[in-house]
Amino acid sequence: MKSYLIVALVWFLSACSAVPNLEVDFSPAAADSPVPHTRYAPVLAGTADYHPVSVKDWVESNDQVAPKEGGK
Repeated sequence: MKSYLIVALVWFLSACSAVPNLEVDFSPAAADSPVPHTRYAPVLAGTADYHPVSVKDWVESNDQVAPKEGGK
């Protein structure tokens, strides 16, 4: 029963508190609000081309990735 009284008291006191000021420095509705400059960035900037290549010799490819002699 006491917890209901505490909850009711807290709820009543919170209703009496002041509303916080949520105003920002610049209003989005103001015509003279500063707007940051944007720069153009192409969508495909920094991408690599992946074209088909000719078939390589599989023996040379295996030799390139094989462990070296005497190495761990």
